Amino acid sequence: MLLYLFQWERLFKPRLTGARPDSAVLEASVAPFQETLGILETNLTKRNHVTSDEVTLAGIAIAGSLMEAVV
Repeated sequence: MLLYLFQWERLFKPRLTGARPDSAVLEASVAPFQETLGILETNLTKRNHVTSDEVTLAGIAIAGSLMEAVV
């Protein structure tokens, strides 16, 4: 939920409503957001999720954007 709040305040709220991000909401969401990124980084570095010979969720998640970049 905190990731959503961070994304809303930083990305979508200014573009969709023209309002400035709420600094209190951003401040409250930074630490949990960084903790989540740390967990993700730890798990992704345990093995090669993207360039291995196996199909992984990470590979599938970026496949669409890579296909758009190539075309």
